[in-house]
Amino acid sequence: MVMTDETASMQFLEKEFWKRYMHLRSVLLRRSAQRELVERLRSEEAIADALKDAVIHAVNTEIAANRTTFFELLEHFVVAGANSLHAVDIEILFTVIPPGTLEVHRTLLIVDGREEAIPTEIGHRLVAGVIEGSALPVADALQEFYRREEQRYDALLGGCLERCSLHILEEIYPVRCYHGRIRLPASVILDYQGVVSPRV
Repeated sequence: MVMTDETASMQFLEKEFWKRYMHLRSVLLRRSAQRELVERLRSEEAIADALKDAVIHAVNTEIAANRTTFFELLEHFVVAGANSLHAVDIEILFTVIPPGTLEVHRTLLIVDGREEAIPTEIGHRLVAGVIEGSALPVADALQEFYRREEQRYDALLGGCLERCSLHILEEIYPVRCYHGRIRLPASVILDYQGVVSPRV
C-alpha cells in the first residue's frame, strides 16, 4: 500500500497531537502530586518545622518555576486541538454570589471525552472576565456571553453544538447566589486576554 503525502501528514499530526496531550497530562499529574505533597507536609507533625518549611518552600518554588512552561503547553495544545478533528473543550463549575464573589470549584479540559483537571484559576479568569466586563446582572451577563460564543461555534463547527452548554441554577436561601456550569470548545480561553497566562 502506497502512502500519499496527505496521509503521511495526517498521521504525523495525529501522533503530534497525542504526544502533546501526554506531555500536558504528565505535567498536570506532576503539579497535582507536588500540591498533595505540600498539603501532607503541612499536616505532618513528626517532621521538624524548619525542615518541613524548607521542603515546602523548595516544592512551591519548583511549582512556580514551572508555571510558564505549563501555560505554554496548554496554549499550544489548545491551538493544536482547534486545528484538528479532535474535540478539545473546557468545562467550568462555579458559584457566583452577587455582586461579584466568584468561586470556581472545578475547571476541566475535556479531550475526546477524557477529563483532565486543570488549574481553577483558568476558569476563574474566564468567568470573572465575563462578569466584570458586563454591566448586566450576573445571570444575564453569563447568558449573553454564552449565546455569543454558541453562535460563533455554531458557525465554526458546522452546526454541531453538542460541545456547548450552559446551566445556571439560582439559589435564593440562605444566600442568593448562582451555581453554574459552562462548557465550550477550549479555544475560547485563547480569545480572552490573560486567561492563558502564567501571571500569579
